[in-house]
Amino acid sequence: MNKLYIILFILLFSFALFAQNRVIRVGAYDNPPKIFKDDDGIIKGIYPDVLEAIALANNWTIKYEYSSWDYCLKKLQENQLDLMPDVAWMSERKSFCKYSHSPLLSDWLEIYSRRGINIESFLDLDGLTVSVLNNSIQEHKLREMVNGFDVSCEVMTVDNIEDIFISLTDDRADAGIINRFFGEYSDTRFNIVKTGIVFFPSKTYFVVPLEGDTTLLNIIDIYIDTIKKDRLSVYYQSIKKWMGEEHFFKLPTWILQLIIFMTSAILTLSVFYIIAKHHLAQKKRELEIAHKEALRQERLHALGQLASGIAHDFNNILSPVLGYSEMMIMNPDLMKDREKCLKRLRSINNAARDGIEIVKRLREFYKPKDEDEIDEQVFLDNLVEEVIDLVHPRIDQYYNQTDKILNVKTDLQKVPPVLGKPSELREALMNLIFNAMDAMPNGGQLQLNCRQNNDRVEMTISDTGSGMSDEVRKKCMEPFFSTKGERGTGLGLSMVKSIIDDNNGTIDLHSILSKGTTWTISFPIVQQQTPLKEEENQFLFVQALKIALVDDDYRTLDSMKEMLENQGHTVSPFLNSSDALEACVSNNYNVLITDQKMPGIEGTKLAEILSKITSSMSIILMTGSIDIKQGFSEEFPFIKYILKKPVSISSLNKALIISGFAQTEI
Repeated sequence: MNKLYIILFILLFSFALFAQNRVIRVGAYDNPPKIFKDDDGIIKGIYPDVLEAIALANNWTIKYEYSSWDYCLKKLQENQLDLMPDVAWMSERKSFCKYSHSPLLSDWLEIYSRRGINIESFLDLDGLTVSVLNNSIQEHKLREMVNGFDVSCEVMTVDNIEDIFISLTDDRADAGIINRFFGEYSDTRFNIVKTGIVFFPSKTYFVVPLEGDTTLLNIIDIYIDTIKKDRLSVYYQSIKKWMGEEHFFKLPTWILQLIIFMTSAILTLSVFYIIAKHHLAQKKRELEIAHKEALRQERLHALGQLASGIAHDFNNILSPVLGYSEMMIMNPDLMKDREKCLKRLRSINNAARDGIEIVKRLREFYKPKDEDEIDEQVFLDNLVEEVIDLVHPRIDQYYNQTDKILNVKTDLQKVPPVLGKPSELREALMNLIFNAMDAMPNGGQLQLNCRQNNDRVEMTISDTGSGMSDEVRKKCMEPFFSTKGERGTGLGLSMVKSIIDDNNGTIDLHSILSKGTTWTISFPIVQQQTPLKEEENQFLFVQALKIALVDDDYRTLDSMKEMLENQGHTVSPFLNSSDALEACVSNNYNVLITDQKMPGIEGTKLAEILSKITSSMSIILMTGSIDIKQGFSEEFPFIKYILKKPVSISSLNKALIISGFAQTEI
């Protein structure tokens, strides 16, 4: 067992050893064999077996409050219960309860009917009376499917799951929907028919009230994850006791028959398909591979042009950094002149900040595509200025080799924002500028304009280059069409059109041979603008904190340690996650600042482990990467702030303030 599991087990044992006896109010209802009250008034079932084992290990006293399923849900909403078992996932329930991360059981829904009723598909429920448990996942899914399939049936709700089968035997209902555990446990006691129709596979969880104690769920999650790995645990013993081992592990007969039938049908059809379509499928795959590779090469080509120009700027930036630092290292007496020393340090600091801005612009231009990326408000006038800053070194390098000149002129009016993906729009504009440069090898004029036209924002890119013939103009945005020979892939302009279309814009072309080309790109204005947030926390300072700092790069670790200690904090540095994990378990740190990309345990995993152990420590994640995607905050809610590298004193203070460690200056 690795070090992580040893720590978790020590923690769980410590809870049990030192915790005071605690009474846990648990909702109980009849849903055998998962949970039910027997003839002697004792709560039994799979969930009680597991819960009572957890209670014994943690010195809890379980107090069951027995009622109907619907009434237990109401008591949970009113905080009259501490815990409720056997709750299927429904997004609507998140408004009044919190789910455990680890499900205890996997389930599905089944349809039963009374004798004499023939039901072969869900559509056969049309005109029938269907019995379901009130306010349950069965009722929710039945009503959802009834609406989806346009089936007209009467839904009869009952308070007790056994009443579903009773309503079938006394002819009050024609069909009933129950979970598979209750069906396999109880159907032999009733004169009913199992239709074999199953749907909606699901998992069931423990839940606490929305304002309840999530520590209960954390302990339950750890315990469930552990007992599911042990074939001799109470989990497997309870299932075998209530269901029989063959019921739990054996697939239903109808599923096996369906698998055999579908396998035979698929094999037969596959033979004919392979014989008839093999050649076509092979060619299609080859074309797709070639298309993807060509797109990749086109993007790399654009990035290469950009990077070659930016390299010149970086060398200029590094000159004062290298020169001033070498002067002071080789001749320490220079630092005695405080004014000159400060001037050199400011030059080094300004150069470093300029370098940060170049890297930021470069990686924003070429950050990885995110399938879930959402549109943002984009000010096209600002975007044009950013792209011009990026391409200027490349323009100078391109034309200086031939002693030609390209005059770049702009007319950028202040315009309202549009919705789009900034990185994609930068890429499209970059492609059009590079295309214009290729059309003007002997120099010329490049004009970029931005203005509002009624309810749209227009951006125009005009050149005085070679222009296009009518034939070329009609085909220029088709994939793989190129007039550049081996110098082009024929994908640049088709990629531009695809980007503009994906961002809800339009693109028009006007070109005259030997005169030049004008591209007009138009986007609808955002109707309701999101107001910009004003600067906050400007009169706040960070209190002295006890901080655990983790980074596998010793240079980053040393510099950040000094920055934090200079602000009055107590810092414990760690070069690996394992040492940091042990220290955080045994020490009371206010904050953990951890790098993301590290060998062994990555930053997000370290944060997840510690969030289950302690809720009093704020966690800040550092990253120099750009692969933080939409939805990150929902996936890792325990991370308070994302701190981008390189880190400065001001960005560190901002991270600590936003994480909740700020005091109003007196």
